[in-house]
Amino acid sequence: MYLTKLVVFGAAAVPTSTSTAIGLALAPASAAGAWAGRKIVDGLPAHVFVLVVEARLMLIVSGLLLGHHRRLSPSAHEGVLQFAASGFGGLRRG
Repeated sequence: MYLTKLVVFGAAAVPTSTSTAIGLALAPASAAGAWAGRKIVDGLPAHVFVLVVEARLMLIVSGLLLGHHRRLSPSAHEGVLQFAASGFGGLRRG
């Protein structure tokens, strides 16, 4: 899949020498972050992981509601509130 992306983006002249250099410079930090994140998540009990994910989701939804309340129509605002009140579409485990 990565090879396919590279061919498509290369044909479209998306990767420049600058973007390639930046990507190569960021690769070690990305790999280290993925490794550290994996170690942290592997050490968490399942119920704590679910709580962390739900808390993050609530922060995102509240940020959307508070930050974009002027842009949402009343019906869209009501839909977001109903989604949040329903336990985020059934994401909660019983």
